Amino acid sequence: MIAPHTLPGETLDGLAAGYGGPDGIRALWRGQHSRRLLLLKLLIERTGPSTDRDEAVAAIIAAEERDPAARQVLVEPMVGRWAAATLRGMAGSGAPAEQTGHLGAVAAAAALRAGTVAELRGCARHGWLHVPAVGRIPVSRGDGPVRLSTNRGRLVVDGVEFGPADRRWQRRRTLLTGRGGNVVYLEDVDPYRDAYHVAAADRLSTADFGTWTRLAADTWQVLTRHAPSRAAELAAGLHSLVPLRKPIANAAHSATAREAVGVVGLDLPRDAADFAVALVHEFQHSKLSAVLDIVPLYRRASDRTFFAPWRTDPRPIGGLLQGAYAFIAVADVWHDLSSAPDAFPQAQREFAEARAQVSDALDTLAGSGLLTPTGERFLNGMRGSVERLRAVDLPTATDLAAQRVLALRRTAWDRANAAR
Repeated sequence: MIAPHTLPGETLDGLAAGYGGPDGIRALWRGQHSRRLLLLKLLIERTGPSTDRDEAVAAIIAAEERDPAARQVLVEPMVGRWAAATLRGMAGSGAPAEQTGHLGAVAAAAALRAGTVAELRGCARHGWLHVPAVGRIPVSRGDGPVRLSTNRGRLVVDGVEFGPADRRWQRRRTLLTGRGGNVVYLEDVDPYRDAYHVAAADRLSTADFGTWTRLAADTWQVLTRHAPSRAAELAAGLHSLVPLRKPIANAAHSATAREAVGVVGLDLPRDAADFAVALVHEFQHSKLSAVLDIVPLYRRASDRTFFAPWRTDPRPIGGLLQGAYAFIAVADVWHDLSSAPDAFPQAQREFAEARAQVSDALDTLAGSGLLTPTGERFLNGMRGSVERLRAVDLPTATDLAAQRVLALRRTAWDRANAAR
């Protein structure tokens, strides 16, 4: 019998306090890798016997036998999201052929990683064949099945060969390489990246990619200098960023997807401080989603909703918990940045507002009666972090202004939701 993933008490408490450290992140990500492999196994079983499926399975097995590192393709966040989306389709009205046919491309990616020989069938979409963790290549047909073969890192599609250095590839690009060799990718080609409330951007131009890389490098310097513990966690678990379209000129958007833990979707932030806060904010959501895949923190059956100081809509208990956990880190980072007021003049105000908001949210969570015993323990850990932040002295005017902002948001929320 395979033992389920667990979180030791010390690890859980560290995560509850808002951190967890690189070891805690790696423990969570091991759970995510197992989850993705189970989703893939279930998808293969539900696909049913076929030549295409059997070829893909054989190629995956051969790749892993040749090079165990080929398994990394199977636990890619976007592969996990594809598997989950396809399984939902199978359980409903049926998954389209372009989804089920993606299994061949997943197998091709594993074979390319291992340098093995494989004969497969994939599925083109809008004139492209997408290969997870690699990129996409143009194909002669717009949509439909294509024959694939791999040999020593080379891919042949319907008789056309594409070598590793072929310029026809639109490859996944590296956005950032941090200390220790950790790599963060910019994901702007995978078809399953469009997982957010704002649409994913199209492939970035070389110039736009350069803008992202420069701002990402500046952001990493900000984090390593002012919030090194947050930087260490991101280095251990941030996998990739998905650029989002910017529907409103002066608004910033960022998001995470439950099925792509370790990936952050965002439009281009205004500056390195906003970029740093957005990364930490969204990474907290990924961490908590990974925790919830291992241990339940609240009772999901309730349909009650609550005021969340950072939202205008009523939030279910899970949404409130996610927001509170994220805003603990937001407050923490703004506090870190407030130590350099000349560089980040907005930091003290932002810290005061985030601290007030998360304090209110924790009181709501405590009074909800919906947390499990483990959830109560987790809440206590969150409270400890907030108490530490509340002990920080602020100018009276700044603190009062933050309380006024919170009160105004509560009043606006009450009016907007009075009829609900």
